[in-house]
Amino acid sequence: MRLSLILGLALSLMTVGCGDDDTGVEDTGSPDAGDTGGEDTGGGGSAMVRLLHLSPDAPAVDIFLNGERSPLTGLAFPNGTPYAELPAGSYDVDIVPAGGEIGDSVLTVQDLALEADTMYSAAAIGTVAGDPALAALPIVDSAADLDAANIRVRAIHAAAAVGQVDIWNITDPAAPAALYEDVDFGVAGDALDVPAGAYTIGLDVDDDATPDVIFELPELAGGTVVNLYAVNDMEGNVFIQAALPDGTYARIDPTEAGSAMVRLLHIANDAPAVDIFINGERSPVTGFEFGETTPYVELDAGAYEIDIVPAGLELADSVFNIPSLALEANTSYSAAAIGTLAGDPAFSVLPIVDSGADLADGNIRVRAIHAASSVGQVDIWNITDTPAPLYEDVDFGVAGDALDVPAGAYTIGFDVDDDATPDVTFALPDLPAGTVVNLYAANEMDGTVFLIAALPDGTSARIDAE
Repeated sequence: MRLSLILGLALSLMTVGCGDDDTGVEDTGSPDAGDTGGEDTGGGGSAMVRLLHLSPDAPAVDIFLNGERSPLTGLAFPNGTPYAELPAGSYDVDIVPAGGEIGDSVLTVQDLALEADTMYSAAAIGTVAGDPALAALPIVDSAADLDAANIRVRAIHAAAAVGQVDIWNITDPAAPAALYEDVDFGVAGDALDVPAGAYTIGLDVDDDATPDVIFELPELAGGTVVNLYAVNDMEGNVFIQAALPDGTYARIDPTEAGSAMVRLLHIANDAPAVDIFINGERSPVTGFEFGETTPYVELDAGAYEIDIVPAGLELADSVFNIPSLALEANTSYSAAAIGTLAGDPAFSVLPIVDSGADLADGNIRVRAIHAASSVGQVDIWNITDTPAPLYEDVDFGVAGDALDVPAGAYTIGFDVDDDATPDVTFALPDLPAGTVVNLYAANEMDGTVFLIAALPDGTSARIDAE
């Protein structure tokens, strides 16, 4: 289910008031803007302007201002210039293949108005081939009213080979959030003020709420203003081009999404056999019956839409939908369908993280999960010569904390009437040190309670009451 994407993207980061030392990215250099030679067109004061060459099929170019070649020559994709000071006013800007004359202009921007005391980034986007057409996209770079603890982020879609996109903040995989939705080529999104820090950004190009390409942005200090230009090169390489305020540029390559391990458990006793749909497509998990578990399967990290459908039926027959199940890279999950279709308790899916991190030598890690729909609140006891409660007042649908205990065989009991006397007991097998086991309490339709022991190798075992 790994998503592949043949496209190229570049992101341009503009930081007001800090140099490249703050970004943690590799400097790739930039041409020297020098004296622009711009003509003062009136209005008083001056503006600060920088230019970016983000057209993948355009050659290196020279910039003409008001019909005259400026010192901005040989600007090649995907580089940019430093900020240059120009008198406020109106300018005609021509982009000419390097070494050519004004008559060879491939793009003319007439009456580009520059206001005094304002900073601009002007990007050449699109393609010389004409689909989408070569165009200039000027935007204002402003830190006005930006809280010192925040950064300001703006996304600009300049990826000529990519259609409409959604842009996600996936810094916390458990709570991914769409920053921008349905962004068309050539559109600059609204500026967003967010707390300073490092962010992971994902671009979703097929509107399935799963980012297809992911970028880890460096930690940015408070007061930073960041423009994110999505661009593609001719070879389909994916990277971030960082355009810094001192005129240098840097490249950041994308991160691999990584993968998660997931297994499923069917513990809803009145639900029929089911098929599992992922992102609208039927998965290999079909005819999945009560009491069964799947082995672990590998999925790309990210957010998934999950539907549970009666076996053999179609997506429209879904009885339960999870719109966004977030899976983090290098993490194992168990997701159990619990409850009842009858609705008391309600049908739901309970995901938990399976982790053996920091498990001491000689110990096992045990977690009890109350998934017995016909049983109310319970206490769970360790039955030894001196019985002791392991968990108290556990409600249906609750996963208890993981407990690390010495390896060995244990007997546990369930107290269903809060009288400190276990009403049903289960003998657990002798588990070797290092084992991580989830113990799901389940019940048949006739009320018979049993345990499903989900083991770390992806297998499971049924344990009946003594």
